[in-house]
Formats: sequence, C-alpha cells, structure tokens
Amino acid sequence: MILTPDRVLILFLLYTIMDEDMQVLEKEQKKQAVSRPAIRKAEHLQYIHYLRGLAILLIVGFHCRTSYEWSSEIEQRSWFALLTQSTIIFVFIGGLLFQHLNHQHFNFKRYLGKKLKFVILPYILMSIPALANQVLFDDYKPWLPEWMEGSSPAGLIGYMLITGKHLGPFWFIPMISIFYLIAPAMLWLDKQPWFYRFVLPAILIASFFQYEFGYEAPTWESFLYYFPIYMVGMWASRYRRHILALDMKVVLPIAIFYLGITALQVFDVLAIGKNYGFYTELPDNATVVNFGKMKISIACIALLVLFYKIRKIRIPLLDFMANYSFGVYFIHLYVIRITETGLSKAGFSMPFNTLTFIAWLALITGICVAAIFTIKKITGKQSRYFIGS
Repeated sequence: MILTPDRVLILFLLYTIMDEDMQVLEKEQKKQAVSRPAIRKAEHLQYIHYLRGLAILLIVGFHCRTSYEWSSEIEQRSWFALLTQSTIIFVFIGGLLFQHLNHQHFNFKRYLGKKLKFVILPYILMSIPALANQVLFDDYKPWLPEWMEGSSPAGLIGYMLITGKHLGPFWFIPMISIFYLIAPAMLWLDKQPWFYRFVLPAILIASFFQYEFGYEAPTWESFLYYFPIYMVGMWASRYRRHILALDMKVVLPIAIFYLGITALQVFDVLAIGKNYGFYTELPDNATVVNFGKMKISIACIALLVLFYKIRKIRIPLLDFMANYSFGVYFIHLYVIRITETGLSKAGFSMPFNTLTFIAWLALITGICVAAIFTIKKITGKQSRYFIGS
C-alpha cells in the first residue's frame, strides 16, 4: 500500500469507524460510569504520564537548541525538525486528561479555583524576573503593538501578563487559559456524538492549513491553532478503550509518515515552518499545508498506543520528567539563559553537534530538576503555588 497523507489521516481520524461501533462503545462507557465512578478518578494512567515526560523533554530540547552555533547544518535542521511543534503533545494530553477527569462530575467554580491556584498564580510569580527585565532593561520589544508604545510600566506589565510576551514559553499560559474559561462548552460538545463524527474531523483538517501560533502570534490565533488538538485529546479519552485496543501495526505507517515528512524538512524539500520571528517570511519551499503540525498531531495517536503497550516497562527518565514537568516548564528558559551567561563570562563556548547538544540538554534538565527539588524542599506542600509542581 502506498502511504499518502490522506491514508494516514484516515488512520489517525478513527472517526470513520462504523457508527454502530461508536454507539456500542458509548453505552458501555455509560454503564461503567454508573458502576465505577470513583475508579476512573483514582486511576493512574502510566502511559499518559510517560507521554507527558516526553513532551516536556522535547520542549526543553527545543529551547536548548539555539544556545550555541551548530557545526553541521544537517544536524541542526534534524533536531529542529524533530523538536518543533512539541507543544502539540502537551495540548493533546491536556484535552485527554480534562475529559478523563471531568466528563462525569464537573464543578466549574472548583475547576477554575484550582487553575487559578496551581497555574495562574505560579505563572504570575515566575513571571516577576522576566517582567522586571522587560520593564527595566530590555528595550527591544518587536512584539509590542504600536498602540502600546509609550505606555506606563503598569500597562506594559498588564499587556505582557495577558499575552505571555515577557518570556518565550509563557505565551502558553494565556492561550491555555481560554480553554479553562470555555470548559463547560467543551464538555457539552463532548456529549454530542455529531461533534466527534462530523465537526472535529473537518476543523482538524482545516487546522492543517494554519501556521500562526506561539510566541510570535496573538493569543487568539494560538488558541485557534490548538483547539482541534485539545478536542482530539478529549476524543481520544472518550474512545480510549477503543483506541488502545488497536494493534501495534497502526504505529508503523504513522512512524513512516512522520519520519518521511521529517526527512523532507531536514533536506529542505519542505519548510520546517512557514513564518519565522515577528516578520513574515515565506521560504520558497513553504507549502499551503502545515506538514509539521500534521505529522506531530498524527504521532500523538501512535505514541498513545505505543506507550500503552509498553506501560509495564519502567522508563525512569520519562517518569522523572513527568513528575517535574510543570516546574520544568516554568523555569527552564531562565535556567538556559542564566547558564549561558555564566559560561560565557567564564569564556566557555562549544559548537553544537548531536553529542554536545544532548550533553547540554542533560545539563539544563539536571539543573532544572535540582532547582525544583530545592524549591519543593523549602516550600513543602506549598510548592504548587510557586512552580505548579
């Protein structure tokens, strides 16, 4: 069989499963929800835990890759192609866990209260050094709109907090906060069979024609970029037993598709991204379809199946990273920049190749974990208010 994007999409969008199978699965899940409501709450999904550990490791790697110059353009492009768009895995997990934990019993007020305490509060506290730097020292702000120029420090701080522009990875918090605010609507959609069968496949495919997201994009564009991914995560949770029953054979064609697109990106046949920085640049090989987003979105399903099949195998690195994932997210770019500055003042520099890059990633990750461990020791059970972990 010739592997084409449309066939891989068919594998990914298991929405084409016969309607009667979906209906049977719905009935089974409703029976289980009545008979075992507490078990689902307490269940530890080890394979999701590992997937979260992988996601945060890839995100840290993505931000580590620009610390030093690369000695080989092929190696540099290889790591760029492998690491970019890793946030998609994080968003996919977010949707899956949201549906898994809340589809039976949902208290919106309590839900928002927890998000304020364990996401927004750490975000504000961990933003203080970056906000101070932007207000007091950094005059280069390409992300600042014209209408904000000349604004007061308070106005600038407010704008940065609601956009996340003060530190690279922090754009994610304002974006994900929109999902928190529309949580009841998403749970309503989750209960409508027509949404998963007809609407979600359409908006997911349409989203593969969008490129704008992240630090360079407005928050609402990032939300639109990730909304289908979050809903696919919710779909994966609702039909989790059906998906996890798939044979490992489903992983192979998805892996081939993923590696094929990655190879085309590495050798510059396909652009790794369409827009770069705050200025629109259209490489000659930029395509209408966002193949980078497509490949990692499809890979989420393969990774879900793969980690489920090997869930009884201990993977200490991923387990460790998952346990510290929120803290690592909040502090890793601080650690990268401080370590770069300290080594630079000591006269240290090195060219990146695969070996030195992995060593650098291990160093940064180790410092992050040590810092989080120290914070947790000092703050005890209150650590979640500071670093989310």
